[in-house]
Amino acid sequence: MTTATQLPSPTTPDAARTRQGVYLPSREEKARQDFVLGVKFLANGVAMQRVREAYRAEVLPALTQQIGREPERRDEIQGDLARTSAFRHWAVLTHRSQSMMWNA
Repeated sequence: MTTATQLPSPTTPDAARTRQGVYLPSREEKARQDFVLGVKFLANGVAMQRVREAYRAEVLPALTQQIGREPERRDEIQGDLARTSAFRHWAVLTHRSQSMMWNA
């Protein structure tokens, strides 16, 4: 492995994958990184929007009726929100995409 202060010799295989001390991923690595980025965009975009919609449509009305007011603290909603399928899907996507990022 090379660092910015320790550049590879021009004859080593790693030399072709660095430019001015900056690492350049191989095609396979770049493809994996792009895939993981796509999963992260899905988790933080569409899936997160579904969590918001589930909160507004299911959790908020039920809690407001149950406690007689809108929830004011996170601990008032986290249990009910965590039981929605939208939240569980988002949580899995977020957790797995983070794990995938470290392995990409």
